[in-house]
Parts: sequence; C-alpha cells; structure tokens
Amino acid sequence: RSPSAARSRPPAAPAGASSSAGDATAVRPPCSAAADLTAPLHELLWRLPPPPASAAARANHRGFALELARRLGCALPGARLVRSPGELERAARGVERWVVKAPFSAAGRERHVHRGGRWPGRIVARLLQRHGELLFEPWMTRVADVGVAALLSSKSLRVVGCHRLRVDRQGRFRGLELPVAGGGLNALPHAERDALESTLDGAARALRRIGYRGAFGLDAWRHEATHGVAFHPLGELNARFTIGLLARALVDRLRQPLALEPGSWLRLAFGRPPPGRALVALLAPGAGGTGAIWLEPTAGLS
Repeated sequence: RSPSAARSRPPAAPAGASSSAGDATAVRPPCSAAADLTAPLHELLWRLPPPPASAAARANHRGFALELARRLGCALPGARLVRSPGELERAARGVERWVVKAPFSAAGRERHVHRGGRWPGRIVARLLQRHGELLFEPWMTRVADVGVAALLSSKSLRVVGCHRLRVDRQGRFRGLELPVAGGGLNALPHAERDALESTLDGAARALRRIGYRGAFGLDAWRHEATHGVAFHPLGELNARFTIGLLARALVDRLRQPLALEPGSWLRLAFGRPPPGRALVALLAPGAGGTGAIWLEPTAGLS
C-alpha cells in the first residue's frame, strides 16, 4: 500500500489520547462527557468537551457511515470503498451515473461525479493517489436535501433541529434554510421523519460504541426513483460542529433581539448580497462585492 493510502485511514491514537484544543481550552469551562445537553445552545456549544481524536477520525471516515448504513439497511445499492482503478471499473459496471468521494472531505469537495461519456481515468487516478481509497456510490438525481444537527453525550441525545440544504448539481454546499422556532423535523412527511429519527438513534449508538461524544449531523435527501420519489436518510455523517448546528445556535441567539417571528423560516446565504432585500448582515462583502454572509426570510420546508 502506498503512503497516500495509509494517510486515508483513520489515524490510530494511544489509549486515553484526545484532540488538542489549543488555546481554546483556556477560555472554555470544563464539561464532562455526560454533560447536561438542555442548556441554551449558544451557551452549551462553548462548554462541550472535544471528543478523542481517534474517535473523531474514525467517525468522520466515510467507511464508518457506509458500515452504519449497511447495518441500518439504508445503504445505496452498490456503495463500497474502492482502492484501485480496477475496483472502480468493476463497481461502476452497469451504473450510468456515479460519484466517488474522498474518505475525509466536506462541503462536496474532493469528489468526482460521472454522468456518462468518457471514462474519467486521470481524475480518478489523481483522487486515488491523493487519498488511497474512495467511496463509490450511484449518483442519485436529488429533489431536496435536508440536514439534522444533534448533540451526543454518554447518556443522552439532543436533536437540535432540521434544516433544508441548498446544494449545486455537484452536491456542493451553497447555503441552508431553517425555522426560527427550532425543530423542523415535524415539517417533514411522517415516513421521512420516522426514517430520520431511526437513523439518528442508530448513529448515536454507533458513535457511542467508538467513544465519540459531542456534535454531529446527518445529511439526507429525496431523490428520483423508478416509482416516483424516494428518501435516503443517511447521505452523510459529519461528526463535528456543522454549519447547520452553528446556524441553529445563531438564530436562537438572535430570535429575541431581532424580534423574529416564531413561525417563519430564514435562509443562511453566502456570496454577493442581492439588492433590495431585507437582510440581516453577518459578514460584509469583500472588495469585489462577494464573500458576504447574511440571513434573509424564506419559505418553509416542504
């Protein structure tokens, strides 16, 4: 195996080792792994202890989510890890559209989506050389993307809320929308809500087994299927502070000062602010007019 392949594996750590929080530990009050998760979110996030580095690395490797999906019975057909061009060719045989993803990546980076045509040999070779292995999945035509943010301690699971994800045709993150009042799961159809709740419970159990505690999120989506639209409840597992979690904490903190209507929804957007709209500016645009971050009203989840 090449050095790059070894680097793609979750790193091992000595027993008792934990991630270094640097200078942040000096300003963050101590909090046990059995922390009370009922405090206001914008206060609680500062007090969560960092998970062990070895557990975080294992949880964020795409192979972990793949094994979890298999156990829960929701893995995409043919999904597998591939470690050579030959393995990829065999996995992709008969699959018109597919995607390969680096074992560690975020926001739709370090991947290739193949929609037919010329075989992407050079692109795949570069990704394999860089990462050693890739997750292969059939590419689903997505209709809507949703995310769920949660907090996990040794004794409890707090589902922080559900949000709608905005992605481009390559699956790259472009923004999100969330309800002012929190929650959001109730806005989903009953069957989708049940599937997400069951998957969250399964993810929490799997994360506890490897010693992970702290923030995590699931991404899910609706996609076109042979007989209409299907729901995939475990597209991604992100064992970290996700943008959905931070957006939820931000909106909770701003709800009263800005007199936000409890029944309304907000979009967290990035880029060039549109003129003439009622916006809550979070980060001013740069010299070129882009790079801004803002909140604006939007419609609810459907």
